[in-house]
Amino acid sequence: MSPQLTLQTPLALPPSEVPNYLDQLWARDQADSIGAHTFCLLIWQPAWVEQHLVRTGNIEGPIMGVQRDELEEAGRQAVLALDLPLSTPPLGEAVSDGLAKIEGNKTSDDLRGQHVDGALSALRPRRLITLAPSLDPTRSLETLVAAYCPLPEEGGGTVACGDVVVLRGGTGALKEGLKTLKLLLPDELPSWVWWNGPLDESPEL
Repeated sequence: MSPQLTLQTPLALPPSEVPNYLDQLWARDQADSIGAHTFCLLIWQPAWVEQHLVRTGNIEGPIMGVQRDELEEAGRQAVLALDLPLSTPPLGEAVSDGLAKIEGNKTSDDLRGQHVDGALSALRPRRLITLAPSLDPTRSLETLVAAYCPLPEEGGGTVACGDVVVLRGGTGALKEGLKTLKLLLPDELPSWVWWNGPLDESPEL
């Protein structure tokens, strides 16, 4: 994972204010900057296993939503503890379902969508929108926005920057938040979906 340089601390806003805020972001705060004119990417990032591993105290937070050695090793240990077949993917649905039956209420910061992989950054996306569902289906919607630029060693002095939007909450709240998406996806740019989960997961979204 390669971290990114944010031009500002991620800001929590009501969903209805996000489109206008992003429209004004560069003009108000970075008059000399331009946003990348490339594409938008909508990312479904549930990180169910990671959330359960943190909740049950098997790993420390924060919740990142990206694969890393510590997370995969904790997933493999969970496969053994849950007496699942050794061929079970350590971050798969069977592990998540098994961990869901274990008690635990530890909490941690949730940084999903706030760190951008270097390989993705190299494609210079204009806007990254992350849907980050919570284990608690009743959790209210939180919306975070920020601007980011690649770090200098990634060519940050010559490439355009982009926006980061994170929608976080229970699946019901996320469904309501989808009403904002159409305004966040410019007609002039292609938009893609990166679905980090089974294709039949959360069909209501």
